[in-house]
Amino acid sequence: MKRFFICFLFLFSSLWSWWDFEHMTIAKIAYDDLNNNEKQKVNKMIHSLDEFYPNMNTFISASVWADEMAARDFPPGKKWHGHPKAYDPTHFLSEKKLRIINKRICENDIILGIHQSIATLKNPKTNPLEKGIMLRYLIHLVGDIHMPLHCGSLYSPEFPTSDIAGTRYPIYLQGKKTTLNILWNSAFGKSPKRPKLPPTLENEKDIESFAEELLSSFPKESFTILKDKDISHWANESFEIVQNSVYQGISLHAEPSTEYIERNRKIAYERIALAGYRLAAILHEILQESSN
Repeated sequence: MKRFFICFLFLFSSLWSWWDFEHMTIAKIAYDDLNNNEKQKVNKMIHSLDEFYPNMNTFISASVWADEMAARDFPPGKKWHGHPKAYDPTHFLSEKKLRIINKRICENDIILGIHQSIATLKNPKTNPLEKGIMLRYLIHLVGDIHMPLHCGSLYSPEFPTSDIAGTRYPIYLQGKKTTLNILWNSAFGKSPKRPKLPPTLENEKDIESFAEELLSSFPKESFTILKDKDISHWANESFEIVQNSVYQGISLHAEPSTEYIERNRKIAYERIALAGYRLAAILHEILQESSN
């Protein structure tokens, strides 16, 4: 691994999201899939909030707005950013406790947030400011639901109240302490530095380059699951990755193997590409209905 990877991991403090570079790449993939008329419509929605958020006034930069609002405890706070189902491989929890936890996470979660965003954007009575807000949420949340650790947390004797999406799960990289959450949220250290707000020309080139890499490695036609529009199924996909990949082949206070990193980097990249395609598909549907 390159040295910048370690440095990069310690530049960020967000606990609940792909980081800015990954969110902006998802937005870039989706935006480029829109036709010119659709781009004009989403641009108009985004620009409705220019007065309040001048540094996040493009479709790409607006993708990180929801994290900024969560950090300020702007309603609904962090709840819309995840669906952290309990992953309990050792059966540490009683069946009753497991049911209670998994029932509680369904209250005002990311699935509801995406549905609410879509419904608001489809409503012809929605005012421009509301559209600007809910489009920002939609762009961000579709990204979040494809990040596996947004949809699962480990429960075990070491983590009786969960590892909170890997944020409490300590690991080491080249002898330096970090967390499992940071490893995944950074998409395994893809970005050498955090994009500025608004993104610089250099940032935009980095985002475009990563988007092109993903389009080449994971073309839209390779995803048969694109036909599945059930938002809850998207959360289940992420949870299956939590079960089968995130916690497999890794140990507390240890260095992840090269095999672990390479295998799961591919998964992370694939999820980012899929999020971009699905966001575009949702927007095609919303904008088509709103023009009828």
